[in-house]
Amino acid sequence: MLSPIHAARSQRIRAWHWRTLPAVLSALLGAALPTHAIASERPTCAVVAIGKSDALAHEAAEFSVLLENAVHRTAQLVPSDLADAVDPEGAQARATKARAASEALSLARKAYDALDVDTAFEQARRAIFLGSEAPVAQRRGLLTAALLLAGASRYYAGDETGSRDEFLWLFGIDPVVPLDPSSWSPDVLLVAESERGRGAALRHGEAMVRTEPVPARIFVDGVAAGIAPLRLHGLSAGPHNVSAVVPGYAQRDALVSAGGERTIALQPVSTGRDLLAQEKLASEKFGSAEGDEAIRQIGRDAGVQQVLAGRIELRGQGLFVHLLRIAVSDGAHLGEASGEFALDNPRTVAAADALIVRALSP
Repeated sequence: MLSPIHAARSQRIRAWHWRTLPAVLSALLGAALPTHAIASERPTCAVVAIGKSDALAHEAAEFSVLLENAVHRTAQLVPSDLADAVDPEGAQARATKARAASEALSLARKAYDALDVDTAFEQARRAIFLGSEAPVAQRRGLLTAALLLAGASRYYAGDETGSRDEFLWLFGIDPVVPLDPSSWSPDVLLVAESERGRGAALRHGEAMVRTEPVPARIFVDGVAAGIAPLRLHGLSAGPHNVSAVVPGYAQRDALVSAGGERTIALQPVSTGRDLLAQEKLASEKFGSAEGDEAIRQIGRDAGVQQVLAGRIELRGQGLFVHLLRIAVSDGAHLGEASGEFALDNPRTVAAADALIVRALSP
């Protein structure tokens, strides 16, 4: 229940708040919510980087990210999310959580519009819980929208301390999230912006994340951070959602705070064991008919038309990458390229782009 003072304050800010709040939340969620893309004629592909030996697993994981990003930039192929493709049950479960989080946000908005801030806060917190288990690409938008609504709900209920906690968490996830002055009351803006400033001053924390038994791509609050083992820098106070993603293994999520360490144990998914076996065979027989067939099988399992497969090996002080582009349907070699790289060299990204361009040439 709202006290008369808090009820009056809530009535005063509604003119600011609800004229454009749906648009504000939609903007926060915009890129994060799933969209139905226009059908493209670009071929779909899976990107696979494998080490010639197990000792190069970390380098292979890093180079896989480089290659995938390069494919996105060329805009000639549509890369598939291989981790989701070989774990459809896990992908479906995360999509279900995202839908439930969006529904909770909708209920929170309706309750808040009716000045039922207790229900609004309850549903916003439910959206936070569900959003933390949504697909990585959607997580940041869901969490920031839910925390924004939770912070406002607590403020209008008279819990300014709790409101500041929600806003501090919000800015820990996204320190530059916009707050439109035309969409929020001056009181809320003052509290929120003070927590943005305090959060910026606290973004000096570090944490260590490791994964076992293989290196994994790490996302922090829905943003790619690197390959484990990884030391995270610039963390704000409060919990941060960490996701470990590697094709063939179930995605694992954990919370980490500044000053902490976390080891995330990964388990192969039943549908991913074939991927791991095919990757091993492709590495051992790379460039042969048997290796090509293993690469094609990866493509079949991922449901794509082409596979960009790169094998990584040590050569001198750097890495040598041999890249093949293979048609899944008939095994034709559609492109091939090779090059030497040092992953800590600033020019590596440009070199990866050049490698992809050569592999995409007929």
